[in-house]
Amino acid sequence: MKLPQFKLTTIIILFVCCVVLISLLITSLLAGQSTGRTIENSLEEKALTTARAAAETEEIQNGLQDPSAAEAVQQYTSTIQEAVSVYFVVVMDMDGIRISHPDEALIGEAFVGGDETRVLEQGEEYTSRAAGTLGESLRAFTPEKIILRQEAFV
Repeated sequence: MKLPQFKLTTIIILFVCCVVLISLLITSLLAGQSTGRTIENSLEEKALTTARAAAETEEIQNGLQDPSAAEAVQQYTSTIQEAVSVYFVVVMDMDGIRISHPDEALIGEAFVGGDETRVLEQGEEYTSRAAGTLGESLRAFTPEKIILRQEAFV
């Protein structure tokens, strides 16, 4: 049985189509990765901005200094959550204990995830991905006002 013979023009057209298809696939993959990184960077910046803004508010500062103000912190974080369109806002003190949480039964318990140690031990601001009680998420950590903490040590 003989294999069919293709004309040279047919072979060239098939070759060009394959090259174009491979080029489009590679371009699509690279563009998708770039877009994914851009979106993730944007989400990280939004989370950090929200964390910074929340940490600077009087409600959060008072709630961290006075345990009786914890209810105001819970209400305030619910307001932030709705206003900024984030899934959740959790405030913890510098001992890793939750002051606010979308599941109010978890308030007063230790923060879960293991990615909070840098903010607690070094006062560093950062984002991470981790699984906690609300599932896997992109999380932003910022310490309470660093200037106030420095003045307290003076």
